[in-house]
Amino acid sequence: MNIIASVHKQYIEKIFSGEKPFEFRNRLPKKLYTGDTIYLYETSKNKGCKMVVGECKVKNVIKLANDKGEYPCFGAYHFIDYYFSYIKNQKDVAKKFKDVKDEFKDKFTNYEFGFIINYALSDIELEHIRRTGHPVDTFKEFSTGYKDEKLVKLLNDNERTLQCIKECDDWLSKIGFYGNNDESYWKYAIELTDIKRYDKPKKLSEFKVSDAKKDKECKYKEKLYVNPDCTNGGLINGGFYCKIKGDFCYGCHTKQLQIAPQSWCYVN
Repeated sequence: MNIIASVHKQYIEKIFSGEKPFEFRNRLPKKLYTGDTIYLYETSKNKGCKMVVGECKVKNVIKLANDKGEYPCFGAYHFIDYYFSYIKNQKDVAKKFKDVKDEFKDKFTNYEFGFIINYALSDIELEHIRRTGHPVDTFKEFSTGYKDEKLVKLLNDNERTLQCIKECDDWLSKIGFYGNNDESYWKYAIELTDIKRYDKPKKLSEFKVSDAKKDKECKYKEKLYVNPDCTNGGLINGGFYCKIKGDFCYGCHTKQLQIAPQSWCYVN
């Protein structure tokens, strides 16, 4: 189903510019599917217009590793390959990060092995992790056989990797992924596509939502009882039946939307 989502002005502008291709949420609509429309309501914060200023489509929904909100989410783990592929257009760098994520995803939990991307651009580190299960201990390992040029290459590769991660994290901070103390507890990322800005913003009253009260009081609705095989002949409540449609009642009464949703709401 389509929804209206409340978004602050600073992030609305980043969505329209293409800098913010994701909308982050802790609560996800159960009936939100790929291809559904999200209408973008600009909140009053930062002198927002309090109107629906555009729309976009749902391309994908990513369930983040921090799905229980128990610890901060490691943003670069989820988005670094996307960042270098689509934001920076550096496909070769993006592929290296993606390959490492794909290789190790079944060996550790998301939270535990997020550190592995810290070494994604270092062949020496990756070979050592494959062999031992942990990164190189520079104080121990190099004193027992690593040559100086190998140490220099490893340190340079690691520094390059950390710079890439920092660059990705800086981007995530700008698009609202990180909050207080540079931590993130978001549970879902909705990838957006087909983004459109309206020439003329729309009022909330131009949109309709379900009217639960009228649906409940509808005289054409009646309880439906079914007799599935598992009840041995007994009847159970099977929902409601619409006398007009001759089908299940899914609620057809609507009303104008008057109050902006705190996060999101379904619209008809």
